[in-house]
Amino acid sequence: MIDLPDKYKEKIISMFGTENKIWLDNVNTLVDKYVKKFNLKNIKVTDNLSYNVVLFAKCEKFGDLVLKIGLPDNKIFNEIVALKKYDGKGACKCHYSNKEDRLMILERLIPGETSHKIKNREERIKIFCDVASNLILKEEKNLQLPTYREVLDKAFIESEKEPEKYKLLKKLIQAADNFYKEIESINLSKFLLHGDLYHDNILTTADGRKAIDPKGIIGERVLETARFIENEIEKQEINLEVIELMAKYYKEDKNLICKSVFIDSVLSFCWYMEGNLGNEKSIVEAVKNLQSILNFLNQNDI
Repeated sequence: MIDLPDKYKEKIISMFGTENKIWLDNVNTLVDKYVKKFNLKNIKVTDNLSYNVVLFAKCEKFGDLVLKIGLPDNKIFNEIVALKKYDGKGACKCHYSNKEDRLMILERLIPGETSHKIKNREERIKIFCDVASNLILKEEKNLQLPTYREVLDKAFIESEKEPEKYKLLKKLIQAADNFYKEIESINLSKFLLHGDLYHDNILTTADGRKAIDPKGIIGERVLETARFIENEIEKQEINLEVIELMAKYYKEDKNLICKSVFIDSVLSFCWYMEGNLGNEKSIVEAVKNLQSILNFLNQNDI
């Protein structure tokens, strides 16, 4: 039997509603099922649970592994599709999946240090570009993954349902939508993107670096840069050095990179609000940060 932290349980119920208490109560039953199926040993809950339940374990068939159980929102289905498509090339290998149980058994990346450990910014960006370039695959029509446009529209429609809650973000949401329309108008090729490729999702292995936790989304290649840049600058203002380094090594237009950062930043905060995590202070701070990116775009000739 595993013990999930009380804070994690409280967060899941707070974000997704009391119906997820049933899911939480059923986690141990699912774990027991796969302990028996694969004779799992040394089971341990990871220290940094965020949304899905993630456990470390070992078994004779797969060696060191990660057991991941997805929330009832079914988003883990997209991750399963993406990892199966990557097939261990540039991302952790998915040894086994069961969509009915929303469960995956994954290759555990060892030693598994994140790219935060790299002290030099240019080196971090080069690592991102190497991993991202290995992952990005040409769009296939039968992948049944959401497009970036569909994801944006869904988030923006949610914001329209509660206009008072999102009133400070309204103009920024419109600006993000306009920027993406600009990118769409160029008719760039579409690719299978990781969709959440930042420092914590790029881990070291014995023979290089691989990604974990793909969202699985279809979109323009330049969009993959956004999440990494957002985490690279953290709460600092966006700066030209990061944009120029990314453009140099990823070989994408600087202006489109900046617009991608703004679009994804707005989208991320819409998700944050949708999960009922926003308060007045955090909303004001987010608006300030988003406005600084918008100002940077308007003030710099890039």
